[in-house]
Amino acid sequence: WLAHIYSQTTKDRAAPKKADEPDIVRWPSLQADVMQAHMVVPSRCANAIFGRAGAHLKQIAVTLGCKVQRAVCKGLNTHLVAITGNCNQCAIVQEIVHGRHMDAIRAEGTEPECHVGV
Repeated sequence: WLAHIYSQTTKDRAAPKKADEPDIVRWPSLQADVMQAHMVVPSRCANAIFGRAGAHLKQIAVTLGCKVQRAVCKGLNTHLVAITGNCNQCAIVQEIVHGRHMDAIRAEGTEPECHVGV
């Protein structure tokens, strides 16, 4: 669902998006110190990670002074998390989300995998 952000055939930045694509992925910032990081989280762990109505995620964003958004990709049963801020802000949010994800997996009674696939 990220495939249509940039159309390889037309090289058009305004390539049409499908209806089920999240609208949180943005073009790079013109500011040198602003970046965007993305994470994919399984839907079954979403409440444990984000809190009710995303309250945990909102609090993290306010505390760090960055922008954190999420979108649901129903076809894949996942949530896309987009973090916009400086490198330190993005790294901290990624660590928090990853830690909560591991806690949610352990709470299910399973042990998290030792590797990360790219």
